[in-house]
Amino acid sequence: GPFILETIADNEIRLKRRPDLPPSSLKTLQFKIIRDDNSRFLKMYKGDLDIVQSDMPLAKIKVFKKSPRFEVHENAGLSMTYLLLNLRDPLLKQLPVRQAIDLAIDRKEIIEHKLEGLAIPATSLLTPGNPFFEDKIPPTTYDIDKAKQLLEKVDKNHLFVLKTSNQASAVENGKVIAFQLNKLGLQVQLKSFEWGTYYEDIKKGQFEMATMRWVGTTDPDIYRLAFHSQQLSPAGRNRGFYVNPSLD
Repeated sequence: GPFILETIADNEIRLKRRPDLPPSSLKTLQFKIIRDDNSRFLKMYKGDLDIVQSDMPLAKIKVFKKSPRFEVHENAGLSMTYLLLNLRDPLLKQLPVRQAIDLAIDRKEIIEHKLEGLAIPATSLLTPGNPFFEDKIPPTTYDIDKAKQLLEKVDKNHLFVLKTSNQASAVENGKVIAFQLNKLGLQVQLKSFEWGTYYEDIKKGQFEMATMRWVGTTDPDIYRLAFHSQQLSPAGRNRGFYVNPSLD
C-alpha cells in the first residue's frame, strides 16, 4: 500500500508514507503493542491512541460510550467460546452427563454479567452471518431441574477440574461456569495456567473440562477439523476426542 516499514520492535511497529507518493496529512502509522488491559484502556482514554480494534476490556466499553470524545462501533465477530469436554473421561463420555452440563450453563447470565451484553448464545461453530449457518437449531434453554434429573444415577463424588488460560476474561468466565456446574451438584474445581502450558495440556488430552475459542471461523470445513476421527489431537484439532463413524 502507500506505506513502507520504518522500524519494528517488541512494543512498536512504525510505518511511513512512501516517498514516491504525493504528500498526505497521514505521514506515519504507529502500532503500539500494549499487553496490559488497564494500560491500554488508560492510554486510549487519555488520547494517546487513536484506534483500538477488538482489544479493550469489555467492562470499559461503556466508559467510552458515555464520552462524547469517542466513537464506539459494534459489529458481529467470528469467534465462539465453548466448553471443551474430554470424551475419554469415563463420566463425560456418557451422553446424559454432557446433556446435563449443557442445560446447567446459564449463557444469558454469562453474556449479561461477564460479556457486557456484547455476545449472543452460540448454536454452532459458524456465526449467524455465515451463509452456511443453520438457523433452525434452537439455543439451549437453561433448565437446572431437568439437568439434575439427568444426573440422578451419576457418581457426584468425582472431582472435575476445569482448566482455563490465565487471561483475566478466561478466568472470570471459568469461575462462572464452575459455580453453575457446582449448583448442578457436580464438584468442579477451576485451575488456570500460563497459555503455553495450558495449550500443551489441551493438545495432549491432559484435561477433563476446558474453556476454548474458535476464532475467525468462516469455512464449514471446520466441522471436519473439529470432529472427524482422523483429526484426533495432537495430530489434528479434534481435541475433545469425539468419534462418530456416521459423522465421519
